[in-house]
Amino acid sequence: MRRLNLGKGYAGVSKVILFSLLTVLYLTVAAPWALAHRVFLTAYVEGDKVFVESGFSDGTLCNNAGIEVFDP
Repeated sequence: MRRLNLGKGYAGVSKVILFSLLTVLYLTVAAPWALAHRVFLTAYVEGDKVFVESGFSDGTLCNNAGIEVFDP
C-alpha cells in the first residue's frame, strides 16, 4: 500500500492558500472602517460669498480643509 507524501511539494501551495484566506478575512473585517471617513458637505451662497459646512460621518468637523471654487 502506498502512502501519500504531503511533504515539501504541498507546503508552498498551503501557504499561498492560507495567505489568500487571511487577506480576504482582513479586507472583509477592515472594509466597514473605510466608510467611517465619509465626508458630508453642504455649500450655499449668500450674496457674493460661498459658505461651506462640512464634517465626517462620525460627527467630527473638517478643520483646515481646502475648498476651491471655479467660475463656470
